[in-house]
Amino acid sequence: MLKTNHVNWAVVGVSGFASGWIMPAVKEAQGGRLAAIVCRPEEEPEARKLANGFGVDKLYTDIKPALKDDSIDAFYLIVPTPMHAEFSVVVAEAGKHVLCEKPMAVTTEECMKMITAAETHGVLLAVGHCTRFHVVHNKVKELISSGKIGNPVSAQVRASFWYPPVDNAWRQGNYAAGGGPVYDMASHAIDLLRELFGEVRKVGAVVDHLVFDYRAEDSATILLVFANGVQATVQSCFNLSHTRHDSFEIHGTKGSIMAEGTLALNRGGRLRLATDDGVTEYDTGESLHYVRQLEHINACIVSGEAPRISGIEGLRNVRIIEAAFQSHHSGAFVSLV
Repeated sequence: MLKTNHVNWAVVGVSGFASGWIMPAVKEAQGGRLAAIVCRPEEEPEARKLANGFGVDKLYTDIKPALKDDSIDAFYLIVPTPMHAEFSVVVAEAGKHVLCEKPMAVTTEECMKMITAAETHGVLLAVGHCTRFHVVHNKVKELISSGKIGNPVSAQVRASFWYPPVDNAWRQGNYAAGGGPVYDMASHAIDLLRELFGEVRKVGAVVDHLVFDYRAEDSATILLVFANGVQATVQSCFNLSHTRHDSFEIHGTKGSIMAEGTLALNRGGRLRLATDDGVTEYDTGESLHYVRQLEHINACIVSGEAPRISGIEGLRNVRIIEAAFQSHHSGAFVSLV
């Protein structure tokens, strides 16, 4: 039960992503408030600057005392993927709500531990699959649902960028520890495609090291076959230079949808619809999807309703990621039903 009419958030992590996108979003989102920052001891000087800049009074260099702070209602976890399960469980056990960055965890086993902890302690568990809240993606879903492209047949998503070796970069570590473009970028694409087309029936994939020699794969192509028959490919790489490759196409029996610049850290993007009547370009405006995501979760915490990006949704995405690597190693499709 909230003690105030808004959700008091603690953000765990002070990375550039946390400070540049999430902390501003928490402050901007209606129904919530940035109440505390949690960091590692060696990050305290930087965290202190952020706390002063955002007007945050409480700064913790250990999550344990933050969990005992009765004024904090929810924790937004922006920590490396291998730490998601451990942190989510202890937060839930403290009776606090959890928003965990995507992907939910490294394995479905870890996801189940997170779900069980949240259910046992009666708290909300959500996963930061923010692409569901992007204004362009909402319009894409509307176009599909209204029959503008007829029956969807296929989709192609490209989510890649240039990521040369960096010392101690956990995203370049082995996939078994949550590294690589599949966990990092393809997880967004998988969730978006599930939002648009429903559940996946079969998964095939090829991953490889084509440019860099770090432990994680630098190239991945995934084929998803949905229960409704739609076939989709997701290409996600850390080795494509010159520009971010961030776009997707959806093709149906009556038309096609093309979108660009919506899978990265953008407030807007380009959206076009091609049919026999010609090409229509849509201006959806700009709206930070992290803000929309947080406003949804704030409302769910207050109402007790399940979030659109629940733990179950996060688990289903991780199951597909696991199946992709299983397919790569076996050379065969993996059935999920």
